Amino acid sequence: MEDILKVIKVWWSNLKKDDRSFFRVVWTAAVVICAIAVIISAASTAAAAKKEEEAAKEAAAEAAAEAEASESDAEQEVITVATVSDAEKGLSIYSEEDQWMLTFVNNNHHLSYEYKVGELKELRNNQSVDARIYEDLQNMFDDMREEGLNPLITASYEEHEDGAAYDSEFQIGLAIRVGSDTGTEEDTNANREWINENGYKYGFIERYPADKADITGVTEDPGHYRYVGIKAATAMHDANLCLEEFLGIE
Repeated sequence: MEDILKVIKVWWSNLKKDDRSFFRVVWTAAVVICAIAVIISAASTAAAAKKEEEAAKEAAAEAAAEAEASESDAEQEVITVATVSDAEKGLSIYSEEDQWMLTFVNNNHHLSYEYKVGELKELRNNQSVDARIYEDLQNMFDDMREEGLNPLITASYEEHEDGAAYDSEFQIGLAIRVGSDTGTEEDTNANREWINENGYKYGFIERYPADKADITGVTEDPGHYRYVGIKAATAMHDANLCLEEFLGIE
């Protein structure tokens, strides 16, 4: 290395003054060009980074807008159950083992013939219901009788043909129709008014209220009550929802 430096020094000392000036100019120019190149490169890198940052911000804003729109759409989809108390709604109000309480069936929504009806509990008047609703039903009737009312079940579980689909709540043992022991219209109406106001406390709802006919498709079916369990019945009562609204079924 030292030998190389000596050679360079000798070569430089032998150069004429003009030659030295020329090489200084060349060297200076080279340094300036390199500096300019570095500056341009740095500026280009900074501009690219800024552009990428702006693109990332724009993408994040678009993602946030899409998420907000999706959330808004979801709220619209559950418009009928959004008013239920701020916790669970629909089927999620019960654990999986208790979701039988919200089994949905009507003339337009049938259950497969493979559906298994729960164990039945025989009642007086040749009626029967799903045994799992019996305790709440008995408690409701006991409280009604204590208030001087005389409820009587006039329709309940109905058998269906083997191999045929279920097309009625009465076929699954979760529906009842209530009249009165006396058979008078006055007593029957009194019983139904009481259940309309208090049935939710025992897990029963008026299945086809007149003001929900446009949703249920049934103009009116007085005295028809459906067991949905106390939690769901209370939520539906508080939010003024019919079963279709609560489950989001059209």
